[in-house]
Amino acid sequence: MKRSDIKILLEINHPIRLEGLQPIGRGSHRICYPHPDHPDRCVKIMIAKFPPHTSEPGTMAEYICLSGAAPDENALEFKAYQELEKRGNSAIWRHIPRCYGMVSTDFGPGLVTDYIREVNGQQAESLAQRLDRSYDASCKAALVEFKSFLLEHLIRVGDLHPSNLLICRPDGTQHERLFIIDGLATRHFLWWPCFYPLRRFKVRSKIRRMDRRISNYLSRKQADAEKGMKNMSG
Repeated sequence: MKRSDIKILLEINHPIRLEGLQPIGRGSHRICYPHPDHPDRCVKIMIAKFPPHTSEPGTMAEYICLSGAAPDENALEFKAYQELEKRGNSAIWRHIPRCYGMVSTDFGPGLVTDYIREVNGQQAESLAQRLDRSYDASCKAALVEFKSFLLEHLIRVGDLHPSNLLICRPDGTQHERLFIIDGLATRHFLWWPCFYPLRRFKVRSKIRRMDRRISNYLSRKQADAEKGMKNMSG
């Protein structure tokens, strides 16, 4: 038996206790808790069922939602992580938190990954929060680097929202860096081995969609600010 298998068995017999801990993040489908034994890691727990209103029209998630069966995003993401590990390229982890496998918890199975934080220990903010503060040259440079990274390594991603990307300075430098914390578990057919030549096209389409989302987010923010100014002057 492998050492990793022994570790998993031990964790199943002695589940990690998350009850009483304050979640560090919550998405539509999962809740993220700090790992009680490893301060530099976090544990993602599936929410029982997808709320129907969270799906985008025409997506596989919507179909699964309407069918009444929620896919296990932890299992899908873990498989994506295993595929990345097989590449043996350490540069991949510059913008993707490392994964430490599945564990048993008092809230059910959990996926353990790095807890992305600033060098001073402060929790990294989402790109959406960063855009609320300022869309300055530093933020733009981080986005340019991130998009180049996706294309260089042909990272398999789903839809990238400002809310499922984190931005911080984890090494204490002046350069901000983006991290994917959700969206690695895409099952699009273009990621089958026989469609490898088309993967760059798929990644470019995901980048364009991300750019549109950021642009729309900034437009709504500007509209809300102008509306607030009018209400104050009125």
